[in-house]
Amino acid sequence: MFRICNSTQTAALAVLGLSLLTAANAQQLMFFSRSSDIGENVGWVVDSYDEGPNILDLKIQRYTNGGWTWCKEGADCSTNAGQLTFGAPVYAPADGVIRTCWRNFDDNPAPGVKLKRVTGEDGVTPVIFTAGNHVNIETPEGNVILLGHLKKGSVPANLCPFNAEEANVSKNGGDYPVASIIPVGQRPQVRRGQFIGYAGNSGNSGRPHLHIHMAPKEGDNGQGSAVPMSFLQAWAHHFNNNANVTENGWYKLAGTPLTSTSGATLVRPSPFLRRASEADDQITAVDPVYLTPTRAVTVVEDHLHQLKLISWDVTPSGIVRKFDRIEGLATKVKAVAYDASHVVAAVRDSNGNLKLIFYSVGPTGIFTRVDDATADAIDDVDIAVTSANDKKIIVALRRADDKLKIMVWDIDWSVPSGRLEHQASRLEAGTISALALTAAKNFHGAAVAVRTADNNLKVIPYKVAFSGTTIERGQDYEAGAVSTVMDITSIPKGVVVAMKDSAGDLRVIGLETSTGGDIAGNKEVAVVNNTISEVSIDRTSQAAGGNLAVTIRAANGDLYVLGWKMSDRGENIRRTGSSKAGEATRAASVGYHYTQYGQSPRDMILTAVRDNDQNLKLVLWETNLAP
Repeated sequence: MFRICNSTQTAALAVLGLSLLTAANAQQLMFFSRSSDIGENVGWVVDSYDEGPNILDLKIQRYTNGGWTWCKEGADCSTNAGQLTFGAPVYAPADGVIRTCWRNFDDNPAPGVKLKRVTGEDGVTPVIFTAGNHVNIETPEGNVILLGHLKKGSVPANLCPFNAEEANVSKNGGDYPVASIIPVGQRPQVRRGQFIGYAGNSGNSGRPHLHIHMAPKEGDNGQGSAVPMSFLQAWAHHFNNNANVTENGWYKLAGTPLTSTSGATLVRPSPFLRRASEADDQITAVDPVYLTPTRAVTVVEDHLHQLKLISWDVTPSGIVRKFDRIEGLATKVKAVAYDASHVVAAVRDSNGNLKLIFYSVGPTGIFTRVDDATADAIDDVDIAVTSANDKKIIVALRRADDKLKIMVWDIDWSVPSGRLEHQASRLEAGTISALALTAAKNFHGAAVAVRTADNNLKVIPYKVAFSGTTIERGQDYEAGAVSTVMDITSIPKGVVVAMKDSAGDLRVIGLETSTGGDIAGNKEVAVVNNTISEVSIDRTSQAAGGNLAVTIRAANGDLYVLGWKMSDRGENIRRTGSSKAGEATRAASVGYHYTQYGQSPRDMILTAVRDNDQNLKLVLWETNLAP
């Protein structure tokens, strides 16, 4: 089992030298790297604190042959390019402005070999800064964060105007070379998670690595002593150069500082830690749901285009297949957990009509078909259950005539075992070509994301009476052109849509919703230049604010899980870390909250994919999306 550190384990942290930050140094930073960039079996290592207790020099290492190495497999490690760190992307750990920078100094020619223009050896006047190519980010909290020794030419020109290969290194009594200071009023803004450059070997650097420290600013050309840096949404493990990591050795970086008292430390720069995986037979499509913290169900369209339900025992220590149930021909499969022992499947049956099927799931995972109902001819469907105590099943249809229809169903418990009961419907004008549905959190109802006849995104909230007998459409939101690839999830005071936009890139939109069932207030958009072909978006129960996970299938077929941080209204959207989960041709995911007696609660993400052999594959991730 993983050891999870939280606010109740401060004493345990103290034993490890991981005391919590005081209010004076309480700025929390995102880690500057992403696991999806560097690989899943490596990490960033700080193994000494020679420059000060709060100053980190980190390099990427991998475990091989009983020890750790910073060398790429099969590469010449005596070269910069042969080391894992050289060329690793670096991202801004905080919002701010670029106070000082440089972007075009030469890298040192090789590990252990420094340019004389850096050292001033043999009477050569130094013309390269000690930090080499770098940025100093001044944050609104009054701190300055240095990211140093970056690769030649990698800092974007729009973030740094200084492009010469040599410079005047004079500090003129301050803490920064005067030549590197960007005048006030001209300093480029940078957002947390924005690309800063690549790790390199420039300046006073013995080998490729990344130097980072944070200090309070003093005037325009000064700073105080380095203070502890508290990182979020990553995982850490004590580092031993001669031993691999252990499962119970990982702990969350969730406001935890890394200092000399932490000792040698290995960091996985992602909110997601891979825990378990399992494979099954060939499938065409899949939708996973959770009934309890240890029981999952996958509703799949198998390779014969039959509806198939599979129950699983899922814990952080493993995934165990329990029971199957195969039904008739079905496509467009979707599912939702009604409660801890019932699941509702929504499919297009062999006649092209919507069919809802209500199942009970026994303690051992055996399925019993309780009831079913048939409705309109459809091309697509999605399903959700309201979060109120008086639960209602909401179904969004793209009918065969491409019109949007919203239906509300209830379970009549006066009938033994329960019975599906249709309560209300609403048919919309106009046509759509795609849809996605989520139950709302701050009003009784749901929100639907659709692609309109004009190929634009529209998000429509629907308020459902607690009786289920009326459906009221709220004020909607419309954006620009999108593809048919989209998903939507709810956050405490809004909804978030993830989609493939008209350029093929991932776009994430946060929308505030009112308690009256309208799209209102904040609307914020983030675009990632990452061409995708599929997307699924989820929020786990412990994730702070609007923090969530987006699972995407990239254009090259690789599956990624991306972390996003935002407010509970969907504002101030920032991308955090990410992990790569291999190749896939279909992807879906679901979040859930795992609890076990005597252990700290854990938030998990279960991704269900169709791999390149057309088989179902489940991957379980433990998340660190809070705070």
